[in-house]
Parts: sequence; structure tokens; C-alpha cells
Amino acid sequence: MSFIIAAETTKVFKSGSFVEETVFFVQDDQSGAIVSKKVYAAEAEAQAELDGLKGLEVGMVFAQAAFPDLGAKGQVAKANVVAEYLAWEAAGRPVKEAKQVVEGVEPEAPAADEVF
Repeated sequence: MSFIIAAETTKVFKSGSFVEETVFFVQDDQSGAIVSKKVYAAEAEAQAELDGLKGLEVGMVFAQAAFPDLGAKGQVAKANVVAEYLAWEAAGRPVKEAKQVVEGVEPEAPAADEVF
């Protein structure tokens, strides 16, 4: 599995005439599935999204190899966890602090109509 930047040129109607417009998006090279969240007017914007998807690409390879019986949604969920881990590693393993509870202030209780 590898992600690539694909381009599509179409004619659009602007200011009273048809003009050719090229858009760029990220696509799975093997399946042809569109991976982008949106299309971009500039290839550099699509490249920025592609750079952010490298962890997902590695995660998808892992998920497909380790969990072949899962459906596509399950594999994407596993791939997202791997991608998040790789991003955490790349950021230098930052540790988030738990929020401190202020003495005398009780946490907000869930509303009566909220069910968990």
C-alpha cells in the first residue's frame, strides 16, 4: 500500500466561459481509493496532507497484515492507533498532564438525559 498525489483536470464554468481546472488529492496507489479529506488547488497542499498520512500508511500495512479478518473500518481504526503512536514518537514522546481538581469545586454532574 502506498499513497500518491493524483491530479484530475475538469472543465468548470467561470465568468461566462468554460476553463480547465486541475485539482490534486491523495489516493491509494493500489486500490485507487481517495484518501484525501478534500481536493486542493495546489499540489503543495496535497503534498502537505500526504506527509501527514505517512503514519496512517504504515498503520494500514500493519492492520492488513495483523488483522486480515477485520473489515475495512476495523482496519482503519487499528491503523489510526498506529499512526497516532508514530506521531507521538516523532514529537518526542510528550506527556500530557492530567487536569488538577480544585478543592471545594465538584466536577459537573452529567445531565439527567445523558446516558453513557
